[in-house]
Amino acid sequence: LRVLDVPAALGARSYAGSRAVTVRVEDPLLPRNTATYAIPGDGAETTTAPADLEADITALGAALLGGSRWSDLALAGLVRVHDAAALRAADELFAVPQAPHSGIYF
Repeated sequence: LRVLDVPAALGARSYAGSRAVTVRVEDPLLPRNTATYAIPGDGAETTTAPADLEADITALGAALLGGSRWSDLALAGLVRVHDAAALRAADELFAVPQAPHSGIYF
């Protein structure tokens, strides 16, 4: 998943947790996406607060649909963690009751 409008995508998504997390997203292709976002559980907005987690746009795309956990992305070296508690909170926020699935094969 390639996110073209990070504020819109994060703002439109529903979240499962209640603890706020700040995520710094880097997007070299679309610089307007590069920002730090506060995700409190009921939407998202840009912030100047320090980031709990840092990820590039591809890691955000992997986590956005709920099929990849932030902690798994961190283990793979795709997310830099500044606060371990925030990593657990991000896993909770982005959790989904059923993993995403596509029945179409290319």
